[in-house]
Amino acid sequence: DCFDQEVLDQLKKPKVLALVCDSTNVFSENLGRSESSLGENITKLLKSQKGIVVATTFASNVARLLTLAKCAQSAGRSVIVIGRAMQTMISKAESVGLLEGFPPIISVEEGLSLPRANLFILATGSQGESRAASAHLSKDKYMDVALQEGDCFLFSSKTIPGNELAVNKIINNFMGKGINVIDDKSGKYHVSGHANRPDLINL
Repeated sequence: DCFDQEVLDQLKKPKVLALVCDSTNVFSENLGRSESSLGENITKLLKSQKGIVVATTFASNVARLLTLAKCAQSAGRSVIVIGRAMQTMISKAESVGLLEGFPPIISVEEGLSLPRANLFILATGSQGESRAASAHLSKDKYMDVALQEGDCFLFSSKTIPGNELAVNKIINNFMGKGINVIDDKSGKYHVSGHANRPDLINL
């Protein structure tokens, strides 16, 4: 009896007690893009290259791993995966049905018997980790895979602030060997999994 009907009605409405959201891209004014928007550009890139193409991204981004592998298949390239974290992530994701349609993965030994133009390699180390496959490839070789002039290395990822020096070291090593390095600056080969400001507002 202490409250009128309007107040009682308000009390019955569900209330938001807490809102937890991603703040990584909160300052980006552009609408976020879908993972599906990358396929055409990545496939075109893979078809245009005459040598081996290596791509690195976050091993935990299984959607990107699937996108890259399917694009490689469309471009007539066989898929090799190097780096323990990426191999583990793919295996676990497949076991729970998250990577349906992932192309067959061949061994390094099988790959080395194929023409370089028919190879695509997924490699760990998108953030410049010194012990990851990408860093080893930039300096020498990894599991008998050695890149050479005319090959291509794609960063299908964004560099986390603080990792610039490590990533740039890898880029410089590759460029010194005449390897074509492509990063995220064009926006053609990477979309963020983090919501932008308009996406958060629309929640």
